[in-house]
Amino acid sequence: MAATIPRRISMNDEYRPAQLNAEQLDELRQTEAHLRSASNPNIVLIAYEKDDRSAEKGSV
Repeated sequence: MAATIPRRISMNDEYRPAQLNAEQLDELRQTEAHLRSASNPNIVLIAYEKDDRSAEKGSV
């Protein structure tokens, strides 16, 4: 199966990949599986979170 490049959210240092605990990761995987079966078998969810360090870097 060929890999595809996912669409990106605005990545101007405001967001970073989320650090998920086991429960959150399980919930994300369940949601991903549900969406795959309901709409698109190729869907992949990626969790991002607000990067509080961006204010320290001077990002706007």
